[in-house]
Amino acid sequence: MKLAIYTLVFIFLLSSCATVEVLPIGNVPKLDNDVKLERITYDPAPEYPKDLFRSGQEGWVQLKVDVTVLGAIENIRVMDYSPYPQFIKPAISMVSKSTYTPVVKSGNPIKVKDHVLLVTFLIEPNI
Repeated sequence: MKLAIYTLVFIFLLSSCATVEVLPIGNVPKLDNDVKLERITYDPAPEYPKDLFRSGQEGWVQLKVDVTVLGAIENIRVMDYSPYPQFIKPAISMVSKSTYTPVVKSGNPIKVKDHVLLVTFLIEPNI
């Protein structure tokens, strides 16, 4: 019984230390007044694959997306991942629900094609 309780506490503590980051890594057009393509929301937070979380595995997924004139994400494509394909589904799910600040060029919102994002799954030490 004590082992089961300790295991649950350990899993709870670990779960509070998992993080997922989304970093833009390319293909943003030159914008008015150096405006940058910035993500403003993502909801819900992605789920860290449970089996990989329990075994302490980390990874990343590189995606190529289009950002609409309203800041919505569409046309999500997987470019690469490492080392586990189980990270692909939660990465796509999170990015598809993200929104960005609309990109403005010459006073008008524009669509950004082939924007590259890196979604990383990390487990941070809880000490």
